[in-house]
Amino acid sequence: MKVALRGVMQALKKNEFVAMLADQDAHEIGTFVNFFGRPASTPKGPAAFALRADCPMIFSIIIRKNDKFIAKFETVPKPASIGDEEKDIQNYTQVYTTMLENYCREYPENWFWLHRRWKTKQTLI
Repeated sequence: MKVALRGVMQALKKNEFVAMLADQDAHEIGTFVNFFGRPASTPKGPAAFALRADCPMIFSIIIRKNDKFIAKFETVPKPASIGDEEKDIQNYTQVYTTMLENYCREYPENWFWLHRRWKTKQTLI
């Protein structure tokens, strides 16, 4: 695992492209963000790597319209840091999760999740 993490950081520092999927339940190791009005455990990786490597995060999605597929790419707006790495990761994760939710609302016919997105329940400490 550490070798993979190191490889991702090295690639980002060399200005290479790294793709990560972040639309599934991340279990207990995720960060909870709002997704369709419910807390959803979401992977921290994309936001954590972007913040640590000081590189942009690009949101991408493929939309099917009639008989065509349209690929969209957008820069994820980076929220201002509040000086707490975990909270910064959560805030950044919320931004791209909201982008995904907006596309799901705009093109509901494109979405079909086979897994339980809200499987992990948030525990209050």
